[in-house]
Amino acid sequence: MNRPFFYIVLIATACLLGCQEQDAGSDVSIDGIKLSDIAPANSAQLPSQIFFRMFVFEMPAENFTSINDIFENLSTKPLRFVNEDTFRANGFNAAFGYNKMWDPAASRLRQLNAKRVMTKNIFIFDDDGYDIAIAGTNNPHTMLYISKDRIITTANLDSGQFIWRIKAKVIPQRRATVGVTIMPVFKDNYQPKLEKLVEGLKPRETVFGSAGFGLNMSNEDFILIGPGRYNSEQATLCNSFFTRIGNYVINEPSQYKSGSVTMTKQVTVKKDTPMIRLYMIVCVRVGN
Repeated sequence: MNRPFFYIVLIATACLLGCQEQDAGSDVSIDGIKLSDIAPANSAQLPSQIFFRMFVFEMPAENFTSINDIFENLSTKPLRFVNEDTFRANGFNAAFGYNKMWDPAASRLRQLNAKRVMTKNIFIFDDDGYDIAIAGTNNPHTMLYISKDRIITTANLDSGQFIWRIKAKVIPQRRATVGVTIMPVFKDNYQPKLEKLVEGLKPRETVFGSAGFGLNMSNEDFILIGPGRYNSEQATLCNSFFTRIGNYVINEPSQYKSGSVTMTKQVTVKKDTPMIRLYMIVCVRVGN
């Protein structure tokens, strides 16, 4: 073989192998998270991984009566309530949908000036599930809710957080399907001393099982949770999860006077506006 030609082939082969090794070891970054940061070393040794994503929407409370048609166009058949009567009596509403059902719901939310205020990724690996804090209080207070026995009950709560507790477990007999439970919970800010934690004592919490429910979900299924009624005057379980007072930003032009000049601004902020919240939980992926 011609010696110069031999060296050209040798150099080209070395460059090719070098490129292949670099590609194999490089990381693809998504929103600052590298795939190698979450990829298991050996997935066969880990339990099934379940990935959800929660979207939180807010809209002016004056549009409350118009959200019913969103729920009516979804389905409640897959839902399994702890007690549907107490779920409804607590002012909770929920409905199930799959991917093709989302576009009409999203269109209606836009018409009602709903805005996405939070997105949360949820990875579940074990039976403990995942807690998502959605509101908090710094002062002791009382709150009304309907118990499992259908009795109006007063909860005496310290400072703490209202959370959604999501648990999920793969159903072996059904491909890429998980059994999901969703519970509203209040967790105290109180933390037991270290020696008590070692003994297994957890922070104090109140689980409102009368407003809990479950269902089976597969990839791209979603659940929408919102208020079934609105009364801003009462401290209730419903208001704790679905209402707040805050600033509402409207992306539309408005005019105002600055001396003798009429000015136009593109964004209007309404302060101290009563707001209602909707929660959409999407099953993104079920697998090993």
